Amino acid sequence: MIPVKLKFRMVNKLKSQHPTELETTFIIRSEHPIEIASRIAALDSISGFPLRVQKTKINHDIYWDTRDNQLYKKKLSLRLREVGQNLLLTIKGEAKTTEWGGVERLEIEVRWSPEGLTEILSALSADGIALQEPEVNSDRDNALEILRSLGLHIIQNRETERKVRNITAENSETIFAELVIDTVFYKIRNRLIRHFEIEIESKHKKGVVILKKIGAELGKQFGAEIEIWTHSKLTTGMAFEKLLSPNNWHQFIGGDQTVYPVTYNKLAKILQSEKNVI
Repeated sequence: MIPVKLKFRMVNKLKSQHPTELETTFIIRSEHPIEIASRIAALDSISGFPLRVQKTKINHDIYWDTRDNQLYKKKLSLRLREVGQNLLLTIKGEAKTTEWGGVERLEIEVRWSPEGLTEILSALSADGIALQEPEVNSDRDNALEILRSLGLHIIQNRETERKVRNITAENSETIFAELVIDTVFYKIRNRLIRHFEIEIESKHKKGVVILKKIGAELGKQFGAEIEIWTHSKLTTGMAFEKLLSPNNWHQFIGGDQTVYPVTYNKLAKILQSEKNVI
């Protein structure tokens, strides 16, 4: 059971002054994605920036929407994340691609608590999404039941193994950016698939410059084995759902649950046709 009573960090409603995340994401589209992910994880520096190994995390992410897809229509997503003993509730806004291939989007994240839930509901209401009043007390230890009582339902349930590397400078403890190697486990048609992503996220005012440098260097080192990917994990998972069936599974997914490179061409066409990246 996922606990509810956790500390809360106050945030503002969905407004322009709200913080945004700035990141570059690559997919690993290789015949040997596990090997490529391991090689990237083994780097101790890149473009002259030391990579400091952090504890590997396991993120359990559950995404929610209304039955009539109000969040999706507004290019928003609502995520409940369990990582270790922490439970986080997050709203993400529309992804906007920068001219150099990065992605910028609004993000609101609070620790789960009665106050945090109220703040998220207020933020959604400010953006025109009014949910039902909870049918259960918000201090009960059942987050899933609480969210369902709001009129929400689960649209995606996935797990990610996240290897984290802090990007610093020599003789400095300042964290300019974060490089993560994600192994994403999607459950599609009751079968698991493994999708690999590399994310570089700015953590400092100088982070944009560093994102560009490191993104370019990864491109040089790994070439066609990686590719910039502007689609979220949520919409990528939705595209897998649309693409895969028991009849075509073997065309797109290997026996070790990894994704064939050609599969991403199909996913990109599906995602482009949707024109609703969140």
